[in-house]
Amino acid sequence: LLSNSSAVIIDEAHERGVNSDILIGLLSRLVPMRRAGVKGPKGNILPPLKVIIMSATLRVTDFTENENLFRVPPPVVEVAARQFPVTVHFARRTAMLDYLNEALKKAVKIHRKLPGGGILIFLTGRREIDWMVNKLDQELNKGRKRTRARVVAKIRDGPLN
Repeated sequence: LLSNSSAVIIDEAHERGVNSDILIGLLSRLVPMRRAGVKGPKGNILPPLKVIIMSATLRVTDFTENENLFRVPPPVVEVAARQFPVTVHFARRTAMLDYLNEALKKAVKIHRKLPGGGILIFLTGRREIDWMVNKLDQELNKGRKRTRARVVAKIRDGPLN
């Protein structure tokens, strides 16, 4: 019943998988129960549960017009956002046992040869992120005395599907 929660937020809903589909299915059953005033484990009536599904690229109609999920189509809030051009760079072949060094080499090459901008590298955990930040800092600041290249790590904790 999620009796300790008043809202559930599902972000990046376009990255659908079995887990997220099951979660959305369960929530679609739970929302009407909570709206009808179901009692929690302590005997108190639980307030309605709010579900917020967010995505930058999701086809909204996949959810709103699916009567198995929602008998009555839910309200939709659309937020206009800026989009930035993205260029994808990848190695044609990557040594599976040394993908970190391959990613490091690719990031350094991009930094040195292409115009300024952000570089996004997907890694599997905190240890890899710390290693990459350290190595990028060393590599990009070799021989620099005054102005150092800025290496920023934005860490998003969460399960990988």
